[in-house]
Amino acid sequence: MTESDLISRAKVAETIRALHINFGGRDMFPDEVKGAVLHMIGLIPSVATEPRWISVEERLPEDCGERVLVRLNDDCIVGHPRMDTDRLNRGMWVRYGDNVTHWMPLPEPPKDGGDEG
Repeated sequence: MTESDLISRAKVAETIRALHINFGGRDMFPDEVKGAVLHMIGLIPSVATEPRWISVEERLPEDCGERVLVRLNDDCIVGHPRMDTDRLNRGMWVRYGDNVTHWMPLPEPPKDGGDEG
């Protein structure tokens, strides 16, 4: 099983909450069904919350998608990896071409919208 095969428990719970809201908050499921659903959610393998570097040989991000953080095959200073953002367009990295060795999704922006610090 690969990371892309895993389903986020949070996404499943969000979908169930949306169903509840769409039915006007009415209690449409018997307690036995609710218990079974909660049990099944607990059995779903959870996607790791820690971001990890993904080798470009393992898989690539979505083509023409969002920018991702990339690790390049050259160091700015010896022992300090060079990183930046880039995106794929027609299977090629727009800014760095073949110099990208690994990538990872960018983190979500702060929810409050304010400056930190």
